[in-house]
Amino acid sequence: MSSDEKQPEVATDTAASEAEDRPRPTVKDRNQEKYLKYRHSGEISKEFGRQIARGEDPRCTYPWNRLDIVLRDNRTKVCSDFPIRLPRFDWPTTEDFHKEDQMWNHPFMQRMRGGMGTTDAVPFCDICVRSNKRAVNNYDWRRKAQTETRKLYHSIEGKLREDVFRGDLNEIGEGLSEMRFLKPNGRTVRLFKDKTMFYRRRVSKHRFFQIGRVLQIGLRNALVSPFLAEANPHFEAADFSRVKGDFMTSVVSRFGIDAKATQLDPLKPLPFADDSFDGVWLDGQTLFRMDRDALFHELKRVLAADGVVHVQEAYGAGMLLRMILDDPNANNGRFEVEEILAQSGHTDLAAGPRPEGAIGAAHAGLFSGEMDDDLMGLRAALDASVARTTVLNGIKHQGVGGLFTEKELRRVLRKHDLTLDTVMPPQFTQFKPLPAHEDAMARLSGDNALMAALGAVATDPNQPLTDIGNYDGTVIFNAFVNVTSRKGTTN
Repeated sequence: MSSDEKQPEVATDTAASEAEDRPRPTVKDRNQEKYLKYRHSGEISKEFGRQIARGEDPRCTYPWNRLDIVLRDNRTKVCSDFPIRLPRFDWPTTEDFHKEDQMWNHPFMQRMRGGMGTTDAVPFCDICVRSNKRAVNNYDWRRKAQTETRKLYHSIEGKLREDVFRGDLNEIGEGLSEMRFLKPNGRTVRLFKDKTMFYRRRVSKHRFFQIGRVLQIGLRNALVSPFLAEANPHFEAADFSRVKGDFMTSVVSRFGIDAKATQLDPLKPLPFADDSFDGVWLDGQTLFRMDRDALFHELKRVLAADGVVHVQEAYGAGMLLRMILDDPNANNGRFEVEEILAQSGHTDLAAGPRPEGAIGAAHAGLFSGEMDDDLMGLRAALDASVARTTVLNGIKHQGVGGLFTEKELRRVLRKHDLTLDTVMPPQFTQFKPLPAHEDAMARLSGDNALMAALGAVATDPNQPLTDIGNYDGTVIFNAFVNVTSRKGTTN
């Protein structure tokens, strides 16, 4: 017999020998195939596939065994895929964790744990048990479950916090949108368009609920002021404009809360002592009209260690471009600030360098009182000039003005020893040209210097106008002062 004819007999003997040595499959191994079927078919979430494969009822163990905790922040998610984080808790030990007013016994956790496996389950937990929440065909269901779970959480949390808030907002309730306020120009307006919970949620979302001593810089409107004031034991505000400060205090007083407003001198540092505040809420429009380097240096001084800076709608290239397009002189902001001031009879404000530590420009004082059409036109021309200079200098711009981009945000903050909060990630909005900008857009194509600068932030540097709808318009972000290490926040 040839070797080729004997080979099958040798292979059969070897296979039989290996089969005897191989361990027999366990029950769990045999159920693995069933588990994989559940996982890949999308019939149920993978969290519960193994349990079903073992013949067990699916149950979530995350609230007991696998809390997703951000170190030093104590903001907790009950599972890695849960749509919301619970509020901050202070529980350095397991014993503290189980105290009556801590995480384990938080009313939302009680509601969630008590409803598991029942028809009263929290919506996002229910979809997890009944289907695969990650499956593409369950996207709409998942989004609905997220929305319903958030509403449930905010309803429970809102009732829990009612006794903490200062002032009369709880009594006003749904009547907030009907309240009328007298503006400095003599007009009476309805200031608040949304419900109380909307504004309270904004304050809480950005870490300003019961943070301590709060300073609001920039009073473009007074929408958030009452809610910062009611949520903290100490609140005050500051702006270049005396009129805006007076309006803010009048609005906050309507809710039974006293507030202090400080008029800022643009040629001086912030008029506050070191370590005066635990949080600063900064308006992006006011930030644009300040010297960003000088201001951030001052924020670091007046904030306590681990203080929080919230920036509401800092300007990106898109918003700067909008101001250039709105230039009342119709020349893309080409006039220098000094020229504009001289033409308007304010030559004295353009003379000489700014003092060291000055947080703004001398001409900011022009707009501290009531504004008429001439002053509004002058400010628009100055804004266009500063915006153009900022775009031409890019991210390295120094002085009054400033540009924020998604790519460079961390680097800008690092320069000022600030740490970006990535637990609450930055929110960028895109720039959308208005129909009124159509004629102004035609001027841009012939502005070679501006086109070259815009190319640096465009997807296609050679076609900056084609990409104009994708420019960063504004960005909302939080940053921490003097933080050296924090899980979930990195530079």
